[in-house]
Amino acid sequence: MATKNKLQMKMYRLTENAILRLYDLAQVVHQGVWLGLLDVDGLHEIGERQYLTWKALYGNREYNLSGLLAWEAVAVDRFFSPCRSILIGGVGGGREMIALSRKGFLVDGFECCEDFVTVCKNLLAAEGLPARVTASPPDEIPGDYGMYDGLIMGWGAYMHIVGRRTRIEFFKQFRRHVRAGGPVLVSFLTRKPNSRKAEWVFRIARSIQRLCRNTFRVELGDSLHGSFAHFFTAEEIRQELREAGFQPEYYAEQPYGHAVATAVATMEDGLDSQDKADGEFQSGPAGERSVTRAHN
Repeated sequence: MATKNKLQMKMYRLTENAILRLYDLAQVVHQGVWLGLLDVDGLHEIGERQYLTWKALYGNREYNLSGLLAWEAVAVDRFFSPCRSILIGGVGGGREMIALSRKGFLVDGFECCEDFVTVCKNLLAAEGLPARVTASPPDEIPGDYGMYDGLIMGWGAYMHIVGRRTRIEFFKQFRRHVRAGGPVLVSFLTRKPNSRKAEWVFRIARSIQRLCRNTFRVELGDSLHGSFAHFFTAEEIRQELREAGFQPEYYAEQPYGHAVATAVATMEDGLDSQDKADGEFQSGPAGERSVTRAHN
């Protein structure tokens, strides 16, 4: 009887491992094929559909009132303590906006999913918080925001932007809304530079693109599991931040990949400072919103 049980357990482990390997292989092929077939608009549409399935969590009142995640709180305490105002991109249902408003920051934000914008606005109103959230097209920043002391991209939002060039251009826009030396917090999923899975997804996708003459160029680290996401190496995220006008200051992969960088001074910052000195930017008395922007 013991011999029979031992043989059964061995066969169980062997078949389970084989099925898991087949599942991983199927995932690699599935992602590679569809990354190769879809263009940017198709990837955006898949993302929009996925965001709606996430509404049960990210639209949940209890979740959005649960405060900052532990690693977010550490990063905010360490790098954002000198800040008074923060602009948040990809706010979802408003968890970060509400938590930071309760900590005394003046907070504004934007979000590309209309359903989440509605959830966020309703929660802010119910909690009596003055933060403002605006709907925005994917990969764009509303033009009526002014200057802030710090920037945050909502949990994992940056990695859903399709394409390295688009991500860098987005963060260049983001950079225009923070003062020189101001911090930015961005979070993402990570991969090792020698990831075989990422390599095979990339190879399959590029082969399909060549066959279909797809003008969208997939990049190593791109994935499509429910929605598009780019998995970063440490050097990739640092380089993208540098090219967007930020100096990397901190990087961590646990418990969730995130980095903090500071805005590098430019000639535009000098002009902004002169405009402020000339009285173009008005600051309200203590307790009032003093974030510079086109309208309230």
